[in-house]
Amino acid sequence: MKTIPSTTPPFLILLTYLALVSLVQAQERGPAVPVLGAEPEIAYKVEASRTVASQGARLTIQRVAPPLLPQATEPVLAPSPDPQLLAARKALFPKRPTETRILSLIVTMVDNGLTRLQWFVPGEDGTWGTFEAWTHQDFRSVRLVGDFDLEDTRYLIWPTVLDGTKQALCNPPVLPVALKNFSPDDPEIFLTKGNASDDRALAPIRALQEIYKKESLQLQAAWEAQERDREERRTWDAAHPATPQDVVFRVWRIEPETAASAKGEARK
Repeated sequence: MKTIPSTTPPFLILLTYLALVSLVQAQERGPAVPVLGAEPEIAYKVEASRTVASQGARLTIQRVAPPLLPQATEPVLAPSPDPQLLAARKALFPKRPTETRILSLIVTMVDNGLTRLQWFVPGEDGTWGTFEAWTHQDFRSVRLVGDFDLEDTRYLIWPTVLDGTKQALCNPPVLPVALKNFSPDDPEIFLTKGNASDDRALAPIRALQEIYKKESLQLQAAWEAQERDREERRTWDAAHPATPQDVVFRVWRIEPETAASAKGEARK
């Protein structure tokens, strides 16, 4: 890649950097999805231009005169909902949650089939309480749960799933000594951090356990299918690297309206 001389204007250096980042991201995403309908032709008067090479492609940044852009079309308003459809939806969902909370959950899988759960609950004083529990249930597919309702509250799961096995981490999670009496047949969680009497903090985790008791096989099958698809995608991407595409960025100056002209337009 050619270096930009120090005499280059700072704004052009910044634009070159941003354009290079966009070029790399575009190549990682692969070919763009075609858009239906032809885009209108716009005539550009180029005032300055610079081209650099990057990863087998050419990146061109042009400063152009303000072009004559096509007139924006009026947005199409959505039709009013059908009253019968609204009534049918209301019958399907007679009771809607009155509160929404985010469940920030860290799931760490360990070697012996245990799963460590860590989550954070806001307190009334504005601080966050940290909870930690262990379970024999496999929560790797928790992303597929997405959200769930518990009484009047909808919980949106914000999960982080970690592989805490010895093969994945240099320092895997240390199992508390008290877990030696935690039987694989025990359906409950084993709380090792947090207030065990805080029903508000424990309720969403217990609700998740109930979901897994009923749907663990379906969730596991869906997670395994998702992992196979992800691996096939990685293999395909490695065998079909993206072809570098030339990119042209065009920028132009927009003169701000003066205070007087703005007031004049307001009076109209």
